[in-house]
Amino acid sequence: MKTYVIEAIKRIKRFSEKFDVSTTLCDKTWIVFNDTGEKEVYIFQHDGSVFITTDGVGIKGEWHWISANKSLVINSDGAVIMLHPEFVDNTILALTLDGTDEMAFLIEQDNKEAFIAKTLIQLEQYLIEKEQKLISESNRKVEKENQKREQELRLKKEFEREEETKRQARELSHILTSKMDRVILLATILALPLIIVLIFIENDYRELAISLLLMVYSILILVIHHKNSKTIEKWKTEHPDDPRSKYL
Repeated sequence: MKTYVIEAIKRIKRFSEKFDVSTTLCDKTWIVFNDTGEKEVYIFQHDGSVFITTDGVGIKGEWHWISANKSLVINSDGAVIMLHPEFVDNTILALTLDGTDEMAFLIEQDNKEAFIAKTLIQLEQYLIEKEQKLISESNRKVEKENQKREQELRLKKEFEREEETKRQARELSHILTSKMDRVILLATILALPLIIVLIFIENDYRELAISLLLMVYSILILVIHHKNSKTIEKWKTEHPDDPRSKYL
């Protein structure tokens, strides 16, 4: 498995997706990138075996995933290599040789035709373009999240302003109609002695007196309500641009 030192991969590995070893490796044919013209193939099986061939001839080895240090260990012909996955997309899997800066690149055979890189320079260019694409996607994601937060903050402020306007409108309404409220209170207080007197009126006149009292009181309430409405409407007419007007 030929390895290379490529700086670009160090800048994009932070964008790597979570490495699902079984889903990523198995049931696929991986071709090792090299510039020698040899076709080196790795086929990983779910049972832990791996077929390794070079130009059609090879051996059957074993592979293990070590979760403790996130490493892929391949045992072939008694030789063991430890690799750490750095980056994976739909086409390429980049693996770092443990303890070094050297990397091997496996290309998924079904997508090999879409991977035009045939030389080391072309591979570096592919990774640079991938880096730029990932950075662009990351920036768009951050921008979208910022826009969402700004919108939520704007809606929150609008809600708070509206609630404050409602509160101020209630206070204003109380101020505008407070005199009328005092009239209702006074009428209620004056009605109490009359109600007490009615208790001692003969039964023949009691019902009539109570009906008259209720009628007078109801008329008083309606008149006061009408005057309150007129007071508020007058204020709204005189202050058409006040935001509290729509809540009065």
